[in-house]
Amino acid sequence: MSPAKKKATKKTAKKSAKKAATAVAEESVAKTAEPDPGVDTHAIIGVYETPADAMHAAERVRDAGYKCWDVHTPFPVHGMDGAMGLKHSKVGWFGFLGGVSGYTLGMIMIYWMNAVDYRIVVGGKPMLQNIIEKARDE
Repeated sequence: MSPAKKKATKKTAKKSAKKAATAVAEESVAKTAEPDPGVDTHAIIGVYETPADAMHAAERVRDAGYKCWDVHTPFPVHGMDGAMGLKHSKVGWFGFLGGVSGYTLGMIMIYWMNAVDYRIVVGGKPMLQNIIEKARDE
């Protein structure tokens, strides 16, 4: 077989495989089945063309009353949390409070170690003396 025929055969095989995959994807998107009420459903999978379609499907699932479910996308979809009916996360507040308390305790530790426990005089004045004097003057 000549190299040109091999390339043509490979291209034809790739095109037919791509067409078959596209047909399967379109078929899975086009088919929607209502769950049978007598059957215990463990999982439902949906494939959507656009993020808006996925958000509308998430709203429908939320409105149907499902409690434990998730949406997976290859990129963040803004507004999906609202469509899923999720509450705001408290992780940000815990991170903020942890940062503030860590900074405060660190500064107290530095002050205590350098001004009380083992005095270090810098520039002829004790540690943080400039800050303390400015606070007194105001």
